[in-house]
Amino acid sequence: MSDAPAMLENYADYISVHARETPNKQAVSDRTTQLTYAELEHAVTAVALRLRGLGIAVGELVGVSLPDTVDHVCVLLGMSRLGAVIVPMDHRWLPSEKQAIAAQFEVARVLTAPGDAPIPGVTCIAVTPDWKFGPAHADEFPHDRNMPMLLSMSSGTTGRPKGPMSSQAAQIRRSVDGVIQPSDVVLTATPLYFGGGRGFALGGLLKGASVILFTPPFRSEELITLMQERGVTYTFLVPTQTRRLLARPDDGKLLFPKLRILVSSGAVLHAHERAEIMRRISPNLLNMYASTESGGIAGLRPSDPPEKQASVGRPSAGVQVQIVDATDTPLPAGEIGRIRVRGPTVPDGFYKNPDETARYFIDGWYYTGDLGHFDSDGYLYLAGRSKEMIIRGGINIYPGEIEEALLTLAEVHDCAAVPWPSPMLGEEVALFVVREGEIDEQGILDACRARMAPYKIPRAVFFIDELPKNSHGKVVRGQLAALLPKLD
Repeated sequence: MSDAPAMLENYADYISVHARETPNKQAVSDRTTQLTYAELEHAVTAVALRLRGLGIAVGELVGVSLPDTVDHVCVLLGMSRLGAVIVPMDHRWLPSEKQAIAAQFEVARVLTAPGDAPIPGVTCIAVTPDWKFGPAHADEFPHDRNMPMLLSMSSGTTGRPKGPMSSQAAQIRRSVDGVIQPSDVVLTATPLYFGGGRGFALGGLLKGASVILFTPPFRSEELITLMQERGVTYTFLVPTQTRRLLARPDDGKLLFPKLRILVSSGAVLHAHERAEIMRRISPNLLNMYASTESGGIAGLRPSDPPEKQASVGRPSAGVQVQIVDATDTPLPAGEIGRIRVRGPTVPDGFYKNPDETARYFIDGWYYTGDLGHFDSDGYLYLAGRSKEMIIRGGINIYPGEIEEALLTLAEVHDCAAVPWPSPMLGEEVALFVVREGEIDEQGILDACRARMAPYKIPRAVFFIDELPKNSHGKVVRGQLAALLPKLD
């Protein structure tokens, strides 16, 4: 792709460029449907005109609750072309869950699949496959990079989702700065509702690549077969998915030798796991630290030295990252503090949520809620979430430090440190461990004493068959905390 498209004003206009330059190239496919770039261009315009005909206006917030299909992609790009704002809703949610999001963000209309249950108090519009084949005559659509494009869903401190509003310019910049190339065959294996699945699918199309939608549920063997048969060169997998691949018998062969880039993001990927992935799945692993609000923050590339494998790499292009203390003063290398970022992909705040905006957006910086530190070479290391920090007798303890130290043990498959309310010290350290071999609590505690300061040693160790994790592969620490007995 030439440099010129980087200056386009509307995300969907990149499809027009590819439709002119490579009309017969496959653009996007799912299990039953595939479109060339010429066909996708027609579909995007047809959807935009259909939405306009339904009275949907530029700047209107519209819910999108659709299965992970080509039609879903056509709707996302059609809304972008029209200038309406995408409000993602998981197709698997109950009507009451969709209703809550619609009420919170004042969404009056939601695009759904035919036959979906109605959403109380909301106008549901069924998107049928014929939408993409409708009239697609030339028309005038908005061309303003500053108009809003996407209201993402992000977790909030109150349990209610926050809504960072992202502009056309921010979404374009995230994709333009990405490492997908026009020659890539991109496979997305996570739902389009999630930022990763949606971002890599749309980003691949912006770059002129061929995108394959292959989202859950699927068995690991199905994923392997498809990637090998289709010659996939770029994919994004969350750690849960790569762990399933690693659980297969090790035959000594590289699973995906044609992969140019394997992106992992969404949850912590431990150093020993990264080494195994690069040995058994693909050596071209890009471990990305990102957030819904800001997009990519840092990346650990395949070429980075082995001694940096415990880090999340260096800051992404165009993104400033700082580590600051409680007074927002930048800290030197080696000191743990709050991570804040700023750059052209970072929004100004959360939609109609001044309290959360004031909490996370300060003086042009977005505070991720994560704790970390830089080393002397500029590599970023995570120490956990600020709300997950354990304060024992007034001393800050970072769960990530304890977990990384113990994951060096061959007998520890996985582990998580969580705060344990204590009437004496405020909080104690509780450690949940998934065993790989024969080790007891004393063995774990002895390993802790050999690796960390006395105040970090867990009060007790709890062995568990599997850590509870969400769809992104992140440990649900609240479920673990609920298992803890009360301390006297």
